Amino acid sequence: MLETSDVLAPQQAYAVLAAAQDPEETALVELLLRAGLRGREVLDLAAPELPVDGVTLIAPSFRRYERTIAIAPTAARAVHAQAHAAGVQPGQPLFPGCGEIRLVQRVHGLCADAGLHTDLAALRRTAISSALDYEVALVDAQAYFGFTVDGVLPILRPGADVRIAAVLELVYRP
Repeated sequence: MLETSDVLAPQQAYAVLAAAQDPEETALVELLLRAGLRGREVLDLAAPELPVDGVTLIAPSFRRYERTIAIAPTAARAVHAQAHAAGVQPGQPLFPGCGEIRLVQRVHGLCADAGLHTDLAALRRTAISSALDYEVALVDAQAYFGFTVDGVLPILRPGADVRIAAVLELVYRP
């Protein structure tokens, strides 16, 4: 098993995506990898109004901030499939009954199935690294991924979230 702790290569990231076997696993990995959400943010997500053509989600940050971001179309489809499979209505938790321990166990299991020994945060770090590799402005990456600067969440410039979502969609293809 390959030991990975920092950032996954695109083929490793795709292997984790491919290991997902049901709508919940797929949505979990898509949101961590193609939207770069934190584990706690994923668990705090409410099901969006369906369908969402603008593919935007309000990501509740682990601090007091919320940010509205566009997500990759593949991630949006996974969110819709999970909401349908779980039978949740808009505004209800997207992952009912999935707590932090279960999230960590599921993602670790998927990584193991992909032949990787890594932690949950590696998927988020991989998304951030990919965005920066494609020359996304640092201030836009900070705003999109929810990093505060001197206690303030930077303002996401118009269209920057769509560009980041497009980058994350393109990077993780087979």
